Amino acid sequence: MHLFAALFDRAASIPTSVFCHLQRHGETETITVAAICAAAGSIAARLRAAGVQPGQVVPIVLEHRADLYASFIGCTLLGALPSLLPPLTSRQDPELFAAAVAQLLARIDPPCVIASAATSATVALSGRPIINLDVPAPTSAPIAPPETAPTDAAFLQHSSGTTGLKKGVQISHGAALRHIAHYAAAIEATETDRIATWLPLYHDMGLITGFLLPAVLGLPIVSLDALEWVSRPTILLDAIAHHRATLCWLPNFAFPHIARMAPPEQSWDLTSLRLLVNCSEPCRAPAVDAFRTRFASSGLGETTIQASYAMAETVFAVTQSRPDAPARTSRRPGYASYLSCGEPIPGISLRIDGPEPGEIILTGDCLFDGYHHDPARTATRLRNGWYHTGDIGFLEDGALFVVGRLDDILIVNGRKLLAHEIEEGLANLPGLIPGRILACAPFGPEAGTGHLTIAAEADGIQPEPALAAAIRRTVLGLTGLRPHRVTLLPRGFLVKSTSGKISRAASLARLIERTEAAHNG
Repeated sequence: MHLFAALFDRAASIPTSVFCHLQRHGETETITVAAICAAAGSIAARLRAAGVQPGQVVPIVLEHRADLYASFIGCTLLGALPSLLPPLTSRQDPELFAAAVAQLLARIDPPCVIASAATSATVALSGRPIINLDVPAPTSAPIAPPETAPTDAAFLQHSSGTTGLKKGVQISHGAALRHIAHYAAAIEATETDRIATWLPLYHDMGLITGFLLPAVLGLPIVSLDALEWVSRPTILLDAIAHHRATLCWLPNFAFPHIARMAPPEQSWDLTSLRLLVNCSEPCRAPAVDAFRTRFASSGLGETTIQASYAMAETVFAVTQSRPDAPARTSRRPGYASYLSCGEPIPGISLRIDGPEPGEIILTGDCLFDGYHHDPARTATRLRNGWYHTGDIGFLEDGALFVVGRLDDILIVNGRKLLAHEIEEGLANLPGLIPGRILACAPFGPEAGTGHLTIAAEADGIQPEPALAAAIRRTVLGLTGLRPHRVTLLPRGFLVKSTSGKISRAASLARLIERTEAAHNG
């Protein structure tokens, strides 16, 4: 069955039902299922006229707008593979970003790119034909979803990197539909649920929970612009209260961000929320506690805040905590601040490879088909039917706790340290910019081990010698080791991915380049 067959059935039987309330710049556009299906058909006709063939990848580079959804659906109507890519933001270097897009498009070799007047410049350097959705298109006859086999490819999901343009995860129609059915059962979804989201669709959490799952199940979406949410995170609470949303997913950092930015005198009615799921990062109790404390009087239920472990290679969720019980913390010494991500959802099996904590590996009936045009990477990560995630975790009473990634591990004097724990320990230090801290351990040949190094962006207010000393004291208290080097950096030096995480490899490369330039100069 085609991924959007149920959506088109609803367009025929209940055409005025709500597909999405799309909010942008303070305005709300309500889009019906009939309207989104008609728009998708129009875009499919433009793609067909442009010569797009089944199986070809069509990149979509659009800002937050209704035809972002319609473009994705339209590609699938032709059997083409839509791939949502992030548009340029004000925080990124336009030339570097355009060059990275051109490099990705050269690898994909698409017949065309779907864009808008605002995003066309991003892809112009690639030389690919651009279908500009701001140019009116002629009226076309409706296009219905074609018959598809479960193994037919449905879309390509690109992982987040320094530009969001790394490995392409290929997902079939069958895998996507099986996963949505499994996950719907795990969260006990019903036809009365409504979803509020600010998550961008070019990440798997936003794509599945804020688009594909509600489109398949027939649940209305309240969709906010991610860039607007970052600067005004409480607009999500406004949307939940106004539309009586029942389901919402957030990365771990979003919980304290909302709590910190909410005016102390303001309150919201959050009694409609059934599940608020912490996902996409190691789930930590302090982040959730800060949120729960701030909004204790807003009607959050005891079991509302839950946790999940997810990735694009399994479409989305791997595990989910039980909706009828509070997400619990670990009893394992040293890991009491970690929240359980729950047990595997139906269709998924997982285990820890080696001693715990160790690498999480998994298998199931909704695994991806491999990395697009990258058989070597596929063979490395997908072995004998088991996907090697690169994430570190442990099992406790059958429930999974995720504590980081293999590339988070720093080896210093034979000891293993988790970089993100050091970074979180420094996060509230006065003088440092939140989310702009890197703990790393570049290898020192003379010492034969990694040199524990802290690179952090400073706000320029605190005196640097005192700030560096405070960093050393804090790290010593956290790890028992004194940093070999502390480097204070100007704002914006460290490289971030489109998901807002520090890109370790790219940031370390910049740091080494800066250090060598200073040494040679």
